[in-house]
Amino acid sequence: MTHVITWLEAIVESIPLPLLEVWGRFSYLVGFLLAVCAFGGFTFRMGDRWGFGRERQTWDLKAFLSLPLTFVLIIASGYLGSFIVLVPGAQTFESLKDLVVLLAIVLLGYPALIAVPPAYMLSDLIEGVPPDFVLNWAEGYFFWTAFVWMAYQLIGRNPDFRRARTWRRYSLFVALIMLFDPVMWGFICSGQFSSAISYRNISSALFFTLSVTWFLAPAAFLVALPLARRFGWFWAEIPRRVRERALRSRDWIWEAGRGQMPTPAGATHEGLPILIFVFTPFIALVLVMVGATAIVALRSADDDAARLATRLHQEATANIRMRLDSYLERSAAPLDAARKEGLVSLLRSQAAGSDGRAFILDNTGAMIASSAPDRDPVVESAVAGLAQQPGLSGLSDAATQFRFDHVTAKPPSRETWLTYATTYRDDSVGRHWILVTAMPEAYYLAGVRAGSSRTAMVFALTLVLSLVLAAALASMVTAPIRRIARVTHNMARGSQRASTGQPARRVGRPLAVVQ
Repeated sequence: MTHVITWLEAIVESIPLPLLEVWGRFSYLVGFLLAVCAFGGFTFRMGDRWGFGRERQTWDLKAFLSLPLTFVLIIASGYLGSFIVLVPGAQTFESLKDLVVLLAIVLLGYPALIAVPPAYMLSDLIEGVPPDFVLNWAEGYFFWTAFVWMAYQLIGRNPDFRRARTWRRYSLFVALIMLFDPVMWGFICSGQFSSAISYRNISSALFFTLSVTWFLAPAAFLVALPLARRFGWFWAEIPRRVRERALRSRDWIWEAGRGQMPTPAGATHEGLPILIFVFTPFIALVLVMVGATAIVALRSADDDAARLATRLHQEATANIRMRLDSYLERSAAPLDAARKEGLVSLLRSQAAGSDGRAFILDNTGAMIASSAPDRDPVVESAVAGLAQQPGLSGLSDAATQFRFDHVTAKPPSRETWLTYATTYRDDSVGRHWILVTAMPEAYYLAGVRAGSSRTAMVFALTLVLSLVLAAALASMVTAPIRRIARVTHNMARGSQRASTGQPARRVGRPLAVVQ
């Protein structure tokens, strides 16, 4: 697998970076337009012909249950895929989650479509993606879902891979999504990583992940489609689930479960279903309350952990200062090579954790001793960040604390480092130094991040249970009202037949009594 990704990176590196940036911006725009169409209820297929029209979704119990089903499948597949490592330290089996997204959207339709972005975000949080990254990439989740929606448009009516026509349309979908999606994510991630890393490393990794997904998809459809049809979950075969019409027309020209059956304008009831009328406020309240609770809890934990990390960092620096005092008071002689090597050993023994950095600069910014090897990129980033901080330029007794981001290309990562710098002065021997310690934020916040992952898992479970409970309660509450509505409709149809001289058809006991 490593050789394949290296080969893909070599191909992407041969493309000029300015061209990739233009390509990424254009793909971002395409994703935005597709997201408006997908989530706005538009369609590019009306019956058996292509065009631009509207699509109407009817919400029944199965449509509502498609929401928690999609949540469970995406989160479970992402969690399982994270344990399967394809490239050590860089690539897991993310293709499994993407495959579930494709199956859910094509087989379950619009309810799965609107459930995918929040489910994908929660899945990434559970897998350890920092919340700030998920928030910064928020629009990308919607655009990615809209790209997969192209498969819904192309093969959603009958995704049977035993037909040659399905393979042709599926090949067109694969070509389109591979043309846009990887470079779009390169553009989105360029805010957290450099453009070179985003386009040449992240886009290459996504291209590989999606290639595995599209390779597995036909076999998955051969299994999933018969199951969906057997249990009555395939959207295109559920009567009245979806209706389509031209944009400027009021005549419905295609209906799920019935096919090409034009309906005269005004003959179809356009009211809001009672089920969704009862369901929407309840589930909205539950989502707002659960989401607000989770956000407040996570932010409070982050703030408390950050304050604790600041205090611990100051104490670690104070400890190093005392060890320096003890080491340097043995001799007032200038530092020679042996004493500098002793300083390096002292800093290495005091640097917290295996990833910590501690180093000493003189008043000109030259390196005196460091716990890291020469030309260490973290130390260089810390020195560059220190040069931008006020307060230490005059070598006063002030101290400063700042953060900097260290970005690596392989594997693509962005780690925030906490840095504490303070002066170390001894005028009797002319020592005007700056003592700097740096630690990755993860060293202090690893427990908080693990807690955030578990919180996201609990939030996902709460969300799924809330959706199921709301759908069940709405169905039970509205069942008598829906029965009355059906009886009233049947009575009205019977009265209309009687007024036109046609024999009334027996539809049920209430209508027979009226007759």
